[in-house]
Amino acid sequence: MGHFLRGLCQRTQNIDRYQHRVNEHKYKPIFCRAPLTSVSVFTCLNDRGTSTNALSIGYCCPVSALVACVRLFTMEVHRCRFVPYPPAAINALAFSYSSPVSADGTVPDSLRLAVGRTNGDIEIWNPLRGAWFHESTFKGGRDRSIEGLVWTQDPEQDDGEGRTRAGQLRLFSIGYSTEVTEWDLSTGHPARHCGETYGEIWCIDAQPRPSAAAHEEHKAKEKGDAASGPTSQDLAVGCSDGTVVLLSTEDGDLKFKRFLNSSSTKKARVLSIAFRDPFTVIAGCADSSIRVLDTRSARLIRNVALGAGPLDGPRETLVWAVRALPNGDIVSGDSTGEVRFWDGTTWTLTQRLKGHQADILDLEVSADGKTVVSGGMDRRTTIYKRGSGARGDRRSRWSTVTHRRLHSHDVKAMAVFDSKTMSVVVSGGAHVSLSMTNYEAHHIRSRYQLDRDAATRIRSREPSHYHELAAMAPAAERPQPETSG
Repeated sequence: MGHFLRGLCQRTQNIDRYQHRVNEHKYKPIFCRAPLTSVSVFTCLNDRGTSTNALSIGYCCPVSALVACVRLFTMEVHRCRFVPYPPAAINALAFSYSSPVSADGTVPDSLRLAVGRTNGDIEIWNPLRGAWFHESTFKGGRDRSIEGLVWTQDPEQDDGEGRTRAGQLRLFSIGYSTEVTEWDLSTGHPARHCGETYGEIWCIDAQPRPSAAAHEEHKAKEKGDAASGPTSQDLAVGCSDGTVVLLSTEDGDLKFKRFLNSSSTKKARVLSIAFRDPFTVIAGCADSSIRVLDTRSARLIRNVALGAGPLDGPRETLVWAVRALPNGDIVSGDSTGEVRFWDGTTWTLTQRLKGHQADILDLEVSADGKTVVSGGMDRRTTIYKRGSGARGDRRSRWSTVTHRRLHSHDVKAMAVFDSKTMSVVVSGGAHVSLSMTNYEAHHIRSRYQLDRDAATRIRSREPSHYHELAAMAPAAERPQPETSG
């Protein structure tokens, strides 16, 4: 809230004068847990006949009005302006990296969190080694919503002096339309769109980043010595008509590549999608099934059936979330509140756990594949751990470790970054604010919330570590670090 009020003062170009008068005349804050509905800026005449600014914060609560800043003496209202502040729920979260990219396991300087909201805005947050900082907001279009976010990174490049330069990070979004949008990270504006004749897009995922070995294979292919794997990351999108589409991001472009499957007769919506490996896509559908697709041959490998829904519920089970474990197994979350684990070789169900009392809306997997975190409509955040036994041993079975209600509404989106120094699960939904949860081996260790107006409380304690997104903007255009006042 302090950051928001400070921003209002900056717009009136009275920030220094306002801060002085707040201290001199002793405004008294009143706090309220009700949802914020409006902010009013008053220009008043005080007892001395000089003008000053006062702020009134309106809340949705039973009383007629509450004032957040109250003067200790009466004044006459001279001018009043109203600033709309509609809160927007969180629909999508994505880290630029899910785990460290260097061998020493340090957090990358270019690590960012993208937050997509229902009003079409995308927020970029910098973790700053735990001192979270809201860097910028990309304004969305009117009547648009962000429903999915993914990051990709272009292949490494040689700078001509024998040194390797990291590839450029790129951010893509979807919003219940037939288009995928790429954002210019230096300007905050859409860079390009890709839309074809396929249906409305419901989900999106990016191909795993190519390893150094794949990059070497690509060089060998150019010399005609060997076949190579992908060097750029393709995007897979699931549509409302049941189709799965592959998009290419090669050469800094975004274009249609191929259909992975034609829509079925039932035209079941593809609700969730994930890459199992660079050449295999898994798609969770609205007809109680999970489809496994080959990106090279565009053929269906296996159609995995979940079976009928509960006796007292809908017949079809909605697979809202799918993820792949590092060992190739699959984990899914559905409308029955169950997390199901599937063998990645035989495509058979190995275990099912009832972790929620309502639909599971999202899943995330730790970098080592030993921890799964789920969030759902029952406001729960649940952690599952795998035993330490060998594969196939009973001691290697999954179990529910703990659950907590970190939000007052549905948990719709989650993102995980896992390293030696920072293992964090970020979740959000209709609650508007982000929830950061640090988890250890068998319990949720700590948790705190962030919102856009709390940035003044979480400014970087190490301004020298403020970095613009790597290789995404010329040095002259990069914003300078802000220090806490």
